[in-house]
Amino acid sequence: MAQDIGIAASVLKIINSPAFGLARSVTDIKQAVMFIGADGVLALIRGLKLKEAFEQKSCCISLERFWDTSAEVANIALYIGQRYKEQIPVENLHTLGLFAGGGIPAMAVKYDNYVKVLAAANKNYDVCLTQLEEKVYQTNHVVVGYYLATAWHLPQNICNLILRQHELNFLAAGNFYEDKLSYAILKIAENIQHTEKRYVAAYDWVYVKEAVLETLSLSDDDYQELKEDIRQDLYL
Repeated sequence: MAQDIGIAASVLKIINSPAFGLARSVTDIKQAVMFIGADGVLALIRGLKLKEAFEQKSCCISLERFWDTSAEVANIALYIGQRYKEQIPVENLHTLGLFAGGGIPAMAVKYDNYVKVLAAANKNYDVCLTQLEEKVYQTNHVVVGYYLATAWHLPQNICNLILRQHELNFLAAGNFYEDKLSYAILKIAENIQHTEKRYVAAYDWVYVKEAVLETLSLSDDDYQELKEDIRQDLYL
């Protein structure tokens, strides 16, 4: 990893970002492994390699814009995760943020008309993207994303979260606490990014907001303060 200058630089950029919140700067991959472990560094590299896997392929959507959005969600999730780092591996949150929408570029590469489905979902916030995908393709991006994450040998709990990310009753079901934390952090990160960039809440936020804030032990005032901190520290 240290010999791949591009990957090493990208990993160090993430680890030294405000989202990771380390007290001191990390200057090389060996130090990175000491701070977050080999599995943590590998998790970051998988996310970077996922982006590379689609860069050279013909696609009907703007991959640059898509990966910018995914990176913002991943960084916000990482930033929020610092509050819960005693309960959850924060580097996994970055991986989850990047891979959560990984099925979208895969479908955009396969289907030339996929951009029209995305446009329809963006115009109608009362309809989930997966519902429109099912009508047209008899599958959806979370199913594709699940198989993609499995093929990349991501931890099984992350694969399952990718598959179940739009289940509105996830936090009420009998899932492991770590998975509930990850789900809640992903949902709040997606909504903050969506609100900051599109000035409207994410599609499912109204349905999951109360359970998400309860899981993360946040009040409405805490949530507003968190959004302001993220806006300032991550320059959204």
